[in-house]
Amino acid sequence: MIYRAQRLLHRYNGRVALQVHDLAIPQGSRFAVVGPNGCGKTTLMEILVGLLAPSEGELFFYDRPLHLPLDKDQRSRVAYVAQQPFALPGSVIDNVVLALGRGRSRAQNRRIAFGWLELLGIEALADRSERTLSVGQLRLATLARAAARDAPLLVLDEPFAFVDETFEAIVQRVLERHHSAGGTIVMTNPRRSALANWATEVLELGAAAPANSPQAPAEQIPDRAVAPMSQPSR
Repeated sequence: MIYRAQRLLHRYNGRVALQVHDLAIPQGSRFAVVGPNGCGKTTLMEILVGLLAPSEGELFFYDRPLHLPLDKDQRSRVAYVAQQPFALPGSVIDNVVLALGRGRSRAQNRRIAFGWLELLGIEALADRSERTLSVGQLRLATLARAAARDAPLLVLDEPFAFVDETFEAIVQRVLERHHSAGGTIVMTNPRRSALANWATEVLELGAAAPANSPQAPAEQIPDRAVAPMSQPSR
C-alpha cells in the first residue's frame, strides 16, 4: 500500500477544509479524488506530496509515517503536478533538465528532456522562456518535468484544466505510459464522470463547511468510502 490513513483532517483558520475517514491507495492503481470545488481535493494532494501537514491524523507513505520535511528517499518516490502550474526562471527544456538530477552529462539530460517534450507535443516550446507560455502550455511543461523524474508515484491536481481535447489525449497517453510501466497515479477532478473510464478506484469528497461557520464540525464534510470504479462494458 502506497498511502494509508485514518481520520485525516485539516483546518484553515479553524475551519475544517478536509476530512477523510479512511484512505488506502494501492500500488499500481489509478486513483481518482473527486468532488465539488472547495471540498478539499487540493488540500489532500498537498498533504500526500508533503507540502502540508494535516491538522489531525497520521499518514503512512510506503508503510512509514510521513512527516515534514520529506527525506530524500520519500521525495524521490513522488512527482507532483499542481493545479496552478509553475516553472523556475529559464527555458522550458531547462526546467525539465532540472528534474533529471545528476549522473549524466548535460547533453544527455537535454536529449532525455527533449524526448519528454516531444511526447507531449510541445517540443517547439523547448527554448521558450516560461514567462511566455499560456496556462495550458505551462501545465504541459510542468507535466513533462514531473514525468521526467521517473518517480513511481505521479500525483496530479486537475491535470486536464486549461488544455484542449488534443492535448488532453496526449496527457492521457503519458499517464497510460506511466501506469503501464508499473507506476501509480493519483488524480483529482471535480466531476466523477470525467474519470469513469480511467480510474480503478475513487474517493469522493463532500462539500466544504459553510464559510460563515468557522467552527463547523468535521461531520459537515463527510467523505464517501473508496470504491472501485465500475469498468465500461466492452
